[in-house]
Amino acid sequence: MLTFVYSTVPHSTVRKVVNGSEKNPFQSVSMTSVMGSDFKVTDPYDIQISVKGTEHIITVDGIQVLSFEDDDYTEGYVGARTWNNTRAELDNISVRNNN
Repeated sequence: MLTFVYSTVPHSTVRKVVNGSEKNPFQSVSMTSVMGSDFKVTDPYDIQISVKGTEHIITVDGIQVLSFEDDDYTEGYVGARTWNNTRAELDNISVRNNN
């Protein structure tokens, strides 16, 4: 499993989960360096995660923030979570097969 951790403290990251344990990030980005110094993770954004074959692209408001290749997972599930009493509001979630 892959997880995308959306944060500004200190970076948004992608981690692999192996046997139920999250590994160290293998991709990371400073959201303020990509989105600008006024970026606030608490503001609403359009986040898209696209997977085509082994290519993974993550965009925020149409701006590519991460791109990487990974061929460990050819199928799977989509989920969302929070931790440490954080709060998230999600709407208009969709999963599509664009093959």
